[in-house]
Amino acid sequence: MVIKRDGVVKIIDRSPVSTNFKSFRLDELSQDSIKRVTLITVLTVLFTFSLNAQDFIQKELVHDGIQREYMVYVPSIYDGSVNVPLVLNFHGFGTSNYTHYRYYSDMTNIADTANFILVYPQGAAGSEGYPHWNIESDYSKSDIDDLGFTSTMIDSLVNLFSIDTLRVYATGFSNGAFFTYDLGCRLADKIAAIAPVAGTMPQVSFDECDATKPTSVISFHGTADNDSPYNGIQGYNLSYNEINEFWSNFNETDTAAKITEINTNNEDGSSVELYSWENGINCSSVNHFKIIDGGHSWPNSGAQNSGKGNDGVNKDIDANNLIWNFMAQYNLYGRLDCNEVTNSDEESNLKHYYNLKQNYPNPFNPNTIISFSLARNENVSLEIFNLQGRSVVKLIDESLNSGEHSVDFNAHNLSSGVYFYKLSTSSFIKTKKMLLIK
Repeated sequence: MVIKRDGVVKIIDRSPVSTNFKSFRLDELSQDSIKRVTLITVLTVLFTFSLNAQDFIQKELVHDGIQREYMVYVPSIYDGSVNVPLVLNFHGFGTSNYTHYRYYSDMTNIADTANFILVYPQGAAGSEGYPHWNIESDYSKSDIDDLGFTSTMIDSLVNLFSIDTLRVYATGFSNGAFFTYDLGCRLADKIAAIAPVAGTMPQVSFDECDATKPTSVISFHGTADNDSPYNGIQGYNLSYNEINEFWSNFNETDTAAKITEINTNNEDGSSVELYSWENGINCSSVNHFKIIDGGHSWPNSGAQNSGKGNDGVNKDIDANNLIWNFMAQYNLYGRLDCNEVTNSDEESNLKHYYNLKQNYPNPFNPNTIISFSLARNENVSLEIFNLQGRSVVKLIDESLNSGEHSVDFNAHNLSSGVYFYKLSTSSFIKTKKMLLIK
């Protein structure tokens, strides 16, 4: 709740609060989680704070019939004269955006010096009354369209502020980390890089990942995390070995990771191994901070004490600074200083990447345009299949140069129905559906 009095904004959090939950299944809250719910709820109810109104703005929008909220931090050096990056920071299950900001990931000091707009969105309550981020799947506990809300929120922020739409980033904690992975897959056309903390990649995000470009990833996870196990949950969440393999393969980075040991604080009960996969398409990369004996926490946050186990916080690294320094290197088309193949178009000078777009128009009769892009020169196959999986038309079977390509497909000799078009190269395969109506 926001109260404005005498020019001062007071934000009072009255949401049900918890830091995490066992395996992130809403029907299995652990006793430890319940204790943390009680502790942080008391702290949050007792704690109020005052901010200059120009610093935080409480925004609302209605999406899919639900009123949604988000907190916007505008750094004092922002004047709207140049487009600045946007960072979205998603809270964990059962908690609130204010609690996440106050106790886990306060990035305002970084925003003040780096000049980016910082947003803490608020999750909606699910069927059991807890704020959350919905990963659409067969085991979802709600039908809330958080993906659509996030996309609409970004559009609203672009209208309100001078935002660099090529530099929109997402980070999140716990259930917010789950959702961050989902954004990297399903909203890749708007999200330049992702930074999940203490949350693994949902199985459904892996199965249905529809990322249209390489996406650089920096992640943090403790091996003693009991709420989101490092080795995943069969059928629900991938292990971090599987997650790192997926994103390094997807980005086509070096096969072998560079490993760096970090232990600058001997009293925090944990240490860190940094795994780095570099040299991906458009200089994309994957960085993973494996926190040995680390728990379900945000590294260097003030919410929990140092120590081993699920409740311990690692003090060897500062996640906030590492996240920003990593993400700031990238835009939607790769690392900003990447010297790989670029368009000759000096106006955009955008890096090439793999993508197969939805045909347009769709539905169609009988003509439609199929567009795609290639990261490098190579042999390409573009083929049309019917519902039975039989090839009905081969549109392309030749070597093409990197860049953007389009094909005008005429289906005058095909009957009405659903068809699939498949783009295949030596390093990229993608299939999409289209509908012919005569």
